[in-house]
Amino acid sequence: MITTSLLRRGWSYLTSEFFPRISMKRDAGPIDSVERVCEFARTRAAFVAQKKLFGYVKERMGMTYAKAFQNDEMAQSLTIATFEIYAACLSDLSVYCVANAAAGDAFSNGDREAMARRAFREGLEANTSPGRGAEKREVWTAAFDDRLSKTFWTPPGEGESRFTESGPALVRWAPIAERLKTHDEEIVLNSIKFAWVEVRKDFLARLDRAGVARDWLASRPG
Repeated sequence: MITTSLLRRGWSYLTSEFFPRISMKRDAGPIDSVERVCEFARTRAAFVAQKKLFGYVKERMGMTYAKAFQNDEMAQSLTIATFEIYAACLSDLSVYCVANAAAGDAFSNGDREAMARRAFREGLEANTSPGRGAEKREVWTAAFDDRLSKTFWTPPGEGESRFTESGPALVRWAPIAERLKTHDEEIVLNSIKFAWVEVRKDFLARLDRAGVARDWLASRPG
């Protein structure tokens, strides 16, 4: 039987281990500066990563879900998975946000790469720490730099074409038996794909491209 104390332990684990480290602040103000683009990327990446990972684990574990937080090995697996999936979500959303925010003649591809790199690195710095993903920053950053070197920025791509890393990362890193993942893969990929739909809709509705361009040009060296 799952007791109230076990459920509380599960919730306490989530709030103490992840919520303070990965900010999930949400607002409805205009996205009119580079900082606001970066903030949107890291907060929404965190939201999707945690929601989809813990939702999948809870669905698969059923009534034993809360007990998992008493198992140190499972807890460590969840910690690793959370930050791996967050890094993948951040990669996808950084590229998507910048491709759309920095569309137009005011930006060069070099500008777009620089802005995306800033969004990604600030997201990692804000939401990782020693023992909580920080040891993988260089690996994730190198992979993101490689992605940027192969990125075509135009057309911006307002659909799902930019979201290539987050789905596979969720399937790979979720601490679920491989034999079950084989049956779950299509469902899991669709689940995170649908989660990004509302995120993209929110971003485009709030985006002020002219404001972002003014901010970038005002702060760009030279």
